[in-house]
Amino acid sequence: MAKKFYKIPTALDKNALDMEITLQNKEGVGLKPLTLKVISCYIVSAFMLIFMVMKSFMANSGALLIPFVIVWIWLTYLLVGNTKTGDLAYTKVIAAFRYFGRANRYCVTRKQRSAKPFYYLMGIRNIDENSGLIEFLDGSFGSMYRVVGAASALLFEDDKEAILDRVDNFYRKMGFDVEIIKITTKESQKIYHQAAYLKEQYDNLQNRDPELLQLQEEKFQILKHHVGEQYRSIHQYMILKADNAESLRVAVNLLLAEVESSTLMIKQCTHLVGYDIDQMMESIYKEQ
Repeated sequence: MAKKFYKIPTALDKNALDMEITLQNKEGVGLKPLTLKVISCYIVSAFMLIFMVMKSFMANSGALLIPFVIVWIWLTYLLVGNTKTGDLAYTKVIAAFRYFGRANRYCVTRKQRSAKPFYYLMGIRNIDENSGLIEFLDGSFGSMYRVVGAASALLFEDDKEAILDRVDNFYRKMGFDVEIIKITTKESQKIYHQAAYLKEQYDNLQNRDPELLQLQEEKFQILKHHVGEQYRSIHQYMILKADNAESLRVAVNLLLAEVESSTLMIKQCTHLVGYDIDQMMESIYKEQ
């Protein structure tokens, strides 16, 4: 049965300092819950501020004392507060300083430059052109699919519950050594089927009149350059990533069985091989 509400379980790596304390009265008026780690940092900062004001050179700073206290309190508030992930805000400052370096913000891909930075950015060692098997740098294996889901904001409640139950059962079948990566891109429309249909029309023309042939060529050029390049749509991809080839094979069989037995979770599922994977990666990394 589909759940009405979901929660994020408590992380296993939390310690006593991550315990939250609610500083509110019975009516719920007060501060938002704070962790012991944050409260401890506030207390240490307060003692350091008192020391700086009374025992350091700032005690004789005169008019600069008030701005110093204001800046200290402001920095404490910015650096000690919790982020959305529960980490202390000062950890983001370290990442920001690393980001200032130009080498950490750009990955040069000119032909005369080394491909190692982009190689490690992608994390992919090899893609088999025929089978589509992806070998990652960490030794794991993967397989990529273009998928079309069945969820919609206009679904009835019974349909929503049926989809949620189906998705829940699918994830329960997956092994713990399998990771499912979902990618959403906005790229040019896929015109393979329309182009194949135009090619079939062209080949089956009984009257090979030059004007008819020219009309078919114009239709193909409009489809290729106008529809296929100017109109962009949302595309979704799923990567099954496993620790070894055997685990990947089991995960792929589970996915194919799900697609063949029901359309509640996935309406369409297309396995991508070398060229198709290159095109998807190009839509992400290549400048549009």
